[in-house]
Amino acid sequence: MDVRSRKQYLSALLERYLKADKRQKDLLLNEYCRNTGKNRSQKEHRGTRPVMR
Repeated sequence: MDVRSRKQYLSALLERYLKADKRQKDLLLNEYCRNTGKNRSQKEHRGTRPVMR
């Protein structure tokens, strides 16, 4: 999956993630990792670190 496709997938998944409860969020993160080949720690860091500009 290339970067552009991954960003499109992530934006679609984000809508579901924001509405999900804790258990559903866990399943969505697992789905993201399975479909993109990224591991869980890479995604968690990306989501929690502030953007430096």
